Amino acid sequence: MISRHSNSEFGNKSTQEKINLINNDKKHFGNLRYMDDFLVEYSDKFENWSLEDIDERSLKFAKDAYQNTWKY
Repeated sequence: MISRHSNSEFGNKSTQEKINLINNDKKHFGNLRYMDDFLVEYSDKFENWSLEDIDERSLKFAKDAYQNTWKY
């Protein structure tokens, strides 16, 4: 959920390293309105970000999109 430019700059760093870089330089926020919420909500998972965490987050996004964006 980071910009393509920042992701390219970070390369293959760990999730925790990327979060540290983002927190130390707000230019990586760009116009990503959700970044603050993301950093707060998932801060306890950054050290061991897993496929299960990614799946869980994806389902949350899908549910939110379905219920709030498209209002089904």
